Amino acid sequence: MYVFNICRCSCRRFCSPLKSSARMIYSFRGTREPLNDPRVAHDLVMSLRQEERVVLFRELDFVLNKSVSEAEPAPTSAVLRKVTVNNIIPFIGFGFLDNLVMIMAGDIIDKNIGVLLGISTLAAAAWGNLISDVFGLALAGYIEGFAVRFGMTTPDITPKQADMFVTRFAAAIGRTIGIVLGCLIGMTPLLFLSVSQ
Repeated sequence: MYVFNICRCSCRRFCSPLKSSARMIYSFRGTREPLNDPRVAHDLVMSLRQEERVVLFRELDFVLNKSVSEAEPAPTSAVLRKVTVNNIIPFIGFGFLDNLVMIMAGDIIDKNIGVLLGISTLAAAAWGNLISDVFGLALAGYIEGFAVRFGMTTPDITPKQADMFVTRFAAAIGRTIGIVLGCLIGMTPLLFLSVSQ
């Protein structure tokens, strides 16, 4: 039986040197045929042992993914701006909700339950943070739905482009800007709490 010489193969005993004609293969019958017919490809696969099929599949997957990633163009600046904006909008909602609920819940716990149980202000703030995190998880779907109704649409990029460094960096910048703006807006109850005290 003749098999491909796969460079990344760790099982050297399954590999034999590849002939100069890379487009030609030897089927298990010993006849040399071009690999452009599904029947010939099927015969080749069926002639291999299970370990050889695994090695062949991994190498084909590696080569195909590499060729696709090399041919994939980087997203345009307009697409990257859209990725940034799409991450800003929902994270403004997350930051706002997180700080608003934490401040309000922490203040209520500090003034009422904290007096009864004798817990510190920091403990009350920690309980407020726990409550705000639960609210954030419960309302995450509503925040994202509101962002979609607000006009947020998915940018037209491929999965390979979405996994590129520039795209992930643009998304991280958008999340950072959104969470900072949302937290600053969510701190507005401090103005009223300080006046009442």
